[in-house]
Amino acid sequence: MFKNLFFFHFILMLFSGAVLANDFDSEPNHASYYIGAEVGTDGHAFPFNVFGGYGKTVGESANYYLGWEATAYAVPAHNGTASLYGIGLSFIPGIWLTPTTLGYLRAGALVAKLNSPNQTHIGDQFGLGLQFQLTKNCDLRSEYIFREYNSLHNIDTSHTIDSNEVDFGLVYKF
Repeated sequence: MFKNLFFFHFILMLFSGAVLANDFDSEPNHASYYIGAEVGTDGHAFPFNVFGGYGKTVGESANYYLGWEATAYAVPAHNGTASLYGIGLSFIPGIWLTPTTLGYLRAGALVAKLNSPNQTHIGDQFGLGLQFQLTKNCDLRSEYIFREYNSLHNIDTSHTIDSNEVDFGLVYKF
C-alpha cells in the first residue's frame, strides 16, 4: 500500500510541479529560513509534524541544496498502542530537478517519548521527498520518512514502534 501511495504521489508532484512552474513567473527563493507543517499516515495513525530550518542552494551550477531542519512530531494512540511524540534534527541534502522542484534526502536523530510505558528513547530518521514552489514564499512538500527507535526494541510489546510515514505539507520561507 505504501509503495503505491508513495509512487503515485511522487508522479503527481512531478506533474504538478511542472504545471505550477509554468503558472508562476517568479524566481525561486533558494536560500532561506523556513517553517512548516505536515500531516501524513503510517498505515494506522495520522502523524503530525511541525518543523523549521534553513536551506541554501550551493555549487558552481547552483543546482545542489544543503540544509538542516528541526522537527517536533506526534503520533496519536491507535489500536491499543501508546501515543508517541518527539523532536528531531535532520541534515537535508538535495538537488534541484527543475528551477522550482527540489528532490531531497533526510538523515537525522530523534528523541522520542512513548506514553505507555512512560519512557524516553533515542532514534534516527531517514527519508526522501519532493518540494515544489507554489509562490515565492510558499512551497508544497511530500516525503517518505522512516523513523526507528533503537532503544525501543528491548521493550516487550506486540506492536512495532518504528514507523514508515508518507507526509504532505506546506512550507513558508522567510
